[in-house]
Amino acid sequence: MNLNLYQERAVTASGHCTILACPGSGKTRVLSARAAHLLANNEKGRLCAVTFTRDAADELRSRILLACGPDHARRLADGTFHSLALAQIKRFSKGKPPRLLAEGERLAVLRRCWKQHAPSLSFENVIQGIDRVKSRLALPVFSDPALESVFLGYQDLMESEGSMDFSDLLLTTVSKMTSGEMSPLPIRWLLVDEAQDMDEVQMEWILLHGRSGIEVTLVGDDDQSLYAFRHALGYEGLQEVTFALSATETTLPINYRCAPNILTHAAKLIEHNKNRAPKKISAHKEVSGEINVLRLPDRWAEVDQIGNTIINGGDKQEWAILWLFTGFLR
Repeated sequence: MNLNLYQERAVTASGHCTILACPGSGKTRVLSARAAHLLANNEKGRLCAVTFTRDAADELRSRILLACGPDHARRLADGTFHSLALAQIKRFSKGKPPRLLAEGERLAVLRRCWKQHAPSLSFENVIQGIDRVKSRLALPVFSDPALESVFLGYQDLMESEGSMDFSDLLLTTVSKMTSGEMSPLPIRWLLVDEAQDMDEVQMEWILLHGRSGIEVTLVGDDDQSLYAFRHALGYEGLQEVTFALSATETTLPINYRCAPNILTHAAKLIEHNKNRAPKKISAHKEVSGEINVLRLPDRWAEVDQIGNTIINGGDKQEWAILWLFTGFLR
């Protein structure tokens, strides 16, 4: 596998490692190569790759096995934070484990509690308020007694029915690992993809594994966080794990996706982010891209211009449209 100097450094780093990757820098490729490197150069020990969606976990597993070969498949575990937490709960449960609520069931239970305890509140605000407290480690504190009543009723109802929601999976495993009632995953290495999107509870789950002697590798883009609306910690979370575990920090600053002049404009914009790792992003491509700025009278004129440009511009599959208001585009 051909790697640049920065990628090679990330793949072969020893111990805990935080890899800060710019967009288009091959971070998933590097994570796969690092996993393959660890498995191939150590006869013993299991590795677990964790990410945020099942599809991403499946793809990561495929890429790791492609890099290191199928002989290491038995030593490789993968999953989302929630699926791995559920496996821990099932392993250590005394008796029948709680039933996991699907998202539709969770909302139905929440709606019942909302109607019973606080129908004057917006249901959307109730959902957001409860999701917020469940993304944090501290005991929930509510400024609104009505919202607290919904929360307590919701938790009591789930407990009485022997059920649990996705947030409680991680809260439960973190609590029990902290108290010693539950052991971390039986692995030697933990690799976390898209780590900038972890919330406070997920971060503590990672740290508990790292403090137990498991080597942790984080890969993340400190300039983006798709789950900020779900209380993702972004760069601050990456920094906190790096500091807590005394991890080696390395960067992937070479972009393989964009033309140099396009990347230059993007880099100038993103440099306004104060909470980011210092790195000089550069383009691997040498062919220049093209940037045109058009001023049009209204959105309908913008739609017409976009349509005409695509029709006259060649292969329709090569186009991507970014739009501020998706409803208008439909």
